[in-house]
Amino acid sequence: MKTKILAGMLIVMSSFFFAGCEKEEMGGSAGSVAVRMMDHSSPQRYIQEMKLDIRQVRVHVKNGAWIDLPTKAGVYDLARLRNGVDVILVDPALMNPGQIDAVSLTLGDDHTVKIEDRVLPLRYEGERAIIIPVENDIIIPGNSTHVIRLHFDADKSVVRRSATLVYLHPVISVMP
Repeated sequence: MKTKILAGMLIVMSSFFFAGCEKEEMGGSAGSVAVRMMDHSSPQRYIQEMKLDIRQVRVHVKNGAWIDLPTKAGVYDLARLRNGVDVILVDPALMNPGQIDAVSLTLGDDHTVKIEDRVLPLRYEGERAIIIPVENDIIIPGNSTHVIRLHFDADKSVVRRSATLVYLHPVISVMP
Protein backbone atom coordinates (compact mmCIF):
# COMPACT_ATOMS: atom_id res chain seq x y z
CA MET A 1 0.00 0.00 0.00
CA LYS A 2 2.79 2.42 0.96
CA THR A 3 4.60 1.52 -2.24
CA LYS A 4 1.58 2.49 -4.36
CA ILE A 5 1.19 5.83 -2.52
CA LEU A 6 4.92 6.61 -2.90
CA ALA A 7 4.84 5.65 -6.59
CA GLY A 8 1.80 7.88 -7.15
CA MET A 9 3.42 10.80 -5.34
CA LEU A 10 6.60 10.30 -7.37
CA ILE A 11 4.66 10.41 -10.64
CA VAL A 12 2.77 13.57 -9.63
CA MET A 13 5.92 15.33 -8.41
CA SER A 14 7.89 14.43 -11.53
CA SER A 15 5.08 15.71 -13.77
CA PHE A 16 5.18 19.07 -11.92
CA PHE A 17 8.97 19.12 -12.30
CA PHE A 18 8.88 18.47 -16.06
CA ALA A 19 5.97 20.84 -16.64
CA GLY A 20 7.87 23.55 -14.76
CA CYS A 21 10.99 22.98 -16.85
CA GLU A 22 9.03 23.07 -20.08
CA LYS A 23 7.28 26.33 -19.14
CA GLU A 24 10.55 27.94 -18.14
CA GLU A 25 12.22 26.98 -21.43
CA MET A 26 9.36 28.41 -23.51
CA GLY A 27 8.83 31.56 -21.47
CA GLY A 28 12.50 32.09 -20.69
CA SER A 29 13.59 32.36 -24.29
CA ALA A 30 10.64 34.20 -25.83
CA GLY A 31 10.43 37.95 -26.06
CA SER A 32 7.47 39.98 -27.23
CA VAL A 33 6.79 42.82 -29.60
CA ALA A 34 4.00 45.43 -29.61
CA VAL A 35 3.20 47.92 -32.39
CA ARG A 36 1.78 51.42 -31.96
CA MET A 37 0.94 54.02 -34.65
CA MET A 38 0.78 57.81 -34.57
CA ASP A 39 0.66 60.75 -36.98
CA HIS A 40 4.08 62.33 -36.92
CA SER A 41 3.45 65.08 -39.47
CA SER A 42 3.85 68.78 -39.05
CA PRO A 43 0.59 70.67 -38.52
CA GLN A 44 -1.62 69.58 -41.37
CA ARG A 45 -2.37 72.19 -43.96
CA TYR A 46 -5.78 71.07 -45.11
CA ILE A 47 -6.53 67.55 -43.86
CA GLN A 48 -9.34 67.51 -41.27
CA GLU A 49 -9.60 63.74 -41.12
CA MET A 50 -7.69 60.84 -42.69
CA LYS A 51 -9.06 57.35 -42.18
CA LEU A 52 -6.98 54.31 -43.09
CA ASP A 53 -8.15 50.72 -43.24
CA ILE A 54 -5.40 48.58 -41.68
CA ARG A 55 -5.86 44.81 -41.95
CA GLN A 56 -2.57 43.19 -40.85
CA VAL A 57 0.81 44.00 -39.31
CA ARG A 58 3.78 41.73 -39.97
CA VAL A 59 7.46 41.85 -39.08
CA HIS A 60 10.39 40.44 -41.01
CA VAL A 61 13.05 38.64 -39.04
CA LYS A 62 16.52 39.22 -40.46
CA ASN A 63 17.63 36.21 -42.52
CA GLY A 64 14.24 34.65 -41.84
CA ALA A 65 10.59 34.90 -42.70
CA TRP A 66 7.64 37.24 -42.28
CA ILE A 67 5.69 36.79 -39.03
CA ASP A 68 2.00 37.76 -38.88
CA LEU A 69 1.23 39.59 -35.64
CA PRO A 70 -2.22 39.51 -33.97
CA THR A 71 -3.42 42.82 -35.37
CA LYS A 72 -6.29 44.98 -34.16
CA ALA A 73 -7.61 45.45 -37.69
CA GLY A 74 -9.84 48.44 -38.32
CA VAL A 75 -10.21 51.92 -39.73
CA TYR A 76 -8.04 54.48 -37.90
CA ASP A 77 -8.30 58.28 -38.12
CA LEU A 78 -4.75 59.63 -38.26
CA ALA A 79 -5.95 63.17 -37.53
CA ARG A 80 -6.75 61.96 -33.99
CA LEU A 81 -3.29 60.52 -33.52
CA ARG A 82 -1.29 63.71 -33.05
CA ASN A 83 0.47 65.44 -30.17
CA GLY A 84 1.65 62.27 -28.47
CA VAL A 85 -1.60 60.34 -28.99
CA ASP A 86 -1.14 56.89 -30.51
CA VAL A 87 -3.10 53.72 -31.10
CA ILE A 88 -2.17 50.11 -30.36
CA LEU A 89 -2.16 48.05 -33.54
CA VAL A 90 -0.62 44.98 -31.89
CA ASP A 91 -0.71 44.13 -28.18
CA PRO A 92 2.49 42.46 -26.93
CA ALA A 93 2.84 39.25 -28.95
CA LEU A 94 5.32 36.49 -28.20
CA MET A 95 8.10 35.85 -30.66
CA ASN A 96 11.51 34.27 -30.60
CA PRO A 97 14.46 36.57 -29.94
CA GLY A 98 15.96 37.99 -33.12
CA GLN A 99 16.43 41.07 -35.27
CA ILE A 100 13.58 42.75 -37.13
CA ASP A 101 14.66 44.48 -40.32
CA ALA A 102 11.26 45.45 -41.79
CA VAL A 103 7.62 46.00 -40.84
CA SER A 104 4.68 45.48 -43.18
CA LEU A 105 1.20 47.00 -43.06
CA THR A 106 -1.51 45.36 -45.15
CA LEU A 107 -4.20 47.83 -46.14
CA GLY A 108 -7.86 47.26 -46.85
CA ASP A 109 -10.06 49.31 -49.20
CA ASP A 110 -11.89 51.72 -46.87
CA HIS A 111 -9.73 54.87 -46.90
CA THR A 112 -11.19 58.38 -46.78
CA VAL A 113 -9.93 61.90 -46.29
CA LYS A 114 -11.85 64.99 -45.18
CA ILE A 115 -10.74 68.20 -46.85
CA GLU A 116 -12.64 71.50 -46.68
CA ASP A 117 -15.54 69.74 -44.91
CA ARG A 118 -15.89 67.17 -47.75
CA VAL A 119 -15.25 63.48 -47.18
CA LEU A 120 -13.55 62.01 -50.24
CA PRO A 121 -12.40 58.52 -51.09
CA LEU A 122 -8.66 58.20 -50.60
CA ARG A 123 -7.44 56.16 -53.55
CA TYR A 124 -4.56 53.76 -53.15
CA GLU A 125 -3.03 52.06 -56.18
CA GLY A 126 0.02 50.45 -54.59
CA GLU A 127 0.59 46.98 -53.27
CA ARG A 128 -1.74 45.96 -50.45
CA ALA A 129 1.27 45.32 -48.21
CA ILE A 130 3.40 48.39 -47.52
CA ILE A 131 6.91 47.32 -46.55
CA ILE A 132 8.68 49.74 -44.24
CA PRO A 133 12.40 49.08 -43.85
CA VAL A 134 13.92 49.50 -40.40
CA GLU A 135 16.95 51.79 -40.51
CA ASN A 136 18.76 50.06 -37.64
CA ASP A 137 17.58 46.53 -36.95
CA ILE A 138 15.29 46.17 -33.94
CA ILE A 139 16.62 43.58 -31.54
CA ILE A 140 14.00 41.53 -29.70
CA PRO A 141 15.70 40.06 -26.63
CA GLY A 142 14.22 37.21 -24.61
CA ASN A 143 12.10 37.94 -21.54
CA SER A 144 11.23 41.52 -22.52
CA THR A 145 8.74 43.50 -24.61
CA HIS A 146 9.86 45.85 -27.36
CA VAL A 147 7.43 48.52 -28.65
CA ILE A 148 7.71 49.43 -32.33
CA ARG A 149 6.30 52.86 -33.18
CA LEU A 150 5.06 53.57 -36.69
CA HIS A 151 5.27 57.30 -37.41
CA PHE A 152 2.86 58.10 -40.23
CA ASP A 153 3.19 61.46 -41.96
CA ALA A 154 -0.41 62.09 -43.02
CA ASP A 155 0.30 65.46 -44.63
CA LYS A 156 3.00 64.07 -46.94
CA SER A 157 0.99 60.90 -47.61
CA VAL A 158 -1.94 62.66 -49.29
CA VAL A 159 -1.56 63.79 -52.91
CA ARG A 160 -4.33 65.95 -54.28
CA ARG A 161 -4.81 65.69 -58.07
CA SER A 162 -8.04 67.72 -58.24
CA ALA A 163 -10.82 68.94 -55.96
CA THR A 164 -12.27 65.43 -55.78
CA LEU A 165 -9.36 63.15 -56.72
CA VAL A 166 -7.04 62.34 -53.79
CA TYR A 167 -4.40 59.61 -53.61
CA LEU A 168 -2.64 57.89 -50.74
CA HIS A 169 1.15 57.60 -51.04
CA PRO A 170 2.11 56.41 -47.53
CA VAL A 171 5.08 58.07 -45.84
CA ILE A 172 5.85 55.98 -42.76
CA SER A 173 8.95 55.56 -40.63
CA VAL A 174 9.70 52.96 -37.98
CA MET A 175 10.95 54.13 -34.63
CA PRO A 176 12.49 51.34 -32.57
